[in-house]
Amino acid sequence: MSRTSRPPIHVFVRLGQGCLPLGTAFCRGGRSEPASFNFAELELDQPLAREFLDAARPVPVPGPVPGVEWVGHVDTNPIKALESFVLGWFPAEKLTSAEMDGSAGEWDNLPEALAAFQRLARLRPALHRFHDPVLEEPKRASGPLGDRLIFAVSDGAGMGWSIPWPPEEPGQADPRVWFTEDPYTEEPETILEEEPLSRFLLQFTLFEAIQAAPYRAWTYCMPTAP
Repeated sequence: MSRTSRPPIHVFVRLGQGCLPLGTAFCRGGRSEPASFNFAELELDQPLAREFLDAARPVPVPGPVPGVEWVGHVDTNPIKALESFVLGWFPAEKLTSAEMDGSAGEWDNLPEALAAFQRLARLRPALHRFHDPVLEEPKRASGPLGDRLIFAVSDGAGMGWSIPWPPEEPGQADPRVWFTEDPYTEEPETILEEEPLSRFLLQFTLFEAIQAAPYRAWTYCMPTAP
């Protein structure tokens, strides 16, 4: 059934004084069988005007907001961009004595980008609460792909990201990243990520931060230069 032939879905948001109509939308995802219907993504036919958007979404309390200076470091220094983003956008937490303990040199043998992430996670523990977490203790593994260091997992460890271990080149600061599906089978499906470890960890953190946000909205239309 095409988008134009589907019955319109009228969207409302419940407010304290009643329900506010947001217009019509169409369904982008979800299962069609009623017995197994578990989610749906609705795309509005018309963008919301600012007044309706502010009424429908949580409006930030006036005051200072985290900066975006980290964006200026993305191309030249992704590790610095990651540090700036995490320290600016994730609130500090009161750490337990166990979290505060630990050797300052426990990540000395890791690549710089991964060691930096682990130090940041010590300061901002929310980094280890993502749906697809970077492991607090990376795991060594071996198999058809050779010896690897698994540093992040997904889908209950059914998928994972790893780097060659030991590094393929002595002193390699920014190794390549492999994505592996079903890593414990005899012939795992493996894809080489486009970005090296430092840029991968920045993209990974940004994506997981979006997924963990209490309010999410995005567009499929990229802005164009004037």
